[in-house]
Amino acid sequence: MKAHDKITAEPEAEIVLPAAIGQLEELAQELGRERAERKRMERIGLLAGAVAHDFNNLLTGMMGNAGLALDSLPPGDPRRLLLQDVIRAGEKAANLTGQLLAYSGPSRCQTSPMEQRESCRGTGTVLFADDEEVVRRTAQAALQRYGFTILLAADGQEAVEMFRENAANIDLVVLDVTMPVMSGEEALAQIHAVKPRVRIAVSSGYNESEVLRRFVRRRVSGFLQKPYTASRLAEKIKEFMATAEAE
Repeated sequence: MKAHDKITAEPEAEIVLPAAIGQLEELAQELGRERAERKRMERIGLLAGAVAHDFNNLLTGMMGNAGLALDSLPPGDPRRLLLQDVIRAGEKAANLTGQLLAYSGPSRCQTSPMEQRESCRGTGTVLFADDEEVVRRTAQAALQRYGFTILLAADGQEAVEMFRENAANIDLVVLDVTMPVMSGEEALAQIHAVKPRVRIAVSSGYNESEVLRRFVRRRVSGFLQKPYTASRLAEKIKEFMATAEAE
């Protein structure tokens, strides 16, 4: 390179290099803003999912107790219409939780239309685990009304301990997927370690296919969609029991 070329190249480098550095700094700032926005949206999604989970539990208690009260009234009683309106309102509210769950991630909450009440009775012992007290009380009242014996656990660890103590007498276990101390997934594994052939169903406000994906390597006997009425709960428990007898 000639001396003249060196002299003319240096000013060009002085102009191009700062411009390139400036563009890189702008790009880094933009990427930083995008990462911050993604984290913010993730936090909002987690919050939405937590709110929907708690709201589904409240709806289960409300709809379940309304269904029990409805079952206790004779045909033609005007109060039946009021209770039916409560259940329908609960189902509409469940659709709102579905939107929250959809916002929180790929899972979506599904609801079903109000079920017709059944007069049939069931038999058998059910271990029912859920961290929400109102859900446990509703399940106890509903299943006792339909002829089942029920044992209640407030978390996965309690469910495992209760099963170990009563394994010979328990026909079916129902586990909420999201519980403190020990999750439904871990509790299922430990209960199956005690008695591999016991029937275990899982319950959640997320839809069945999304939840069961988490249990792909586990033996799950059925799925109970939240929220549910008392008669819907009894119907699903009878269905799980019938499947167990068929096997």
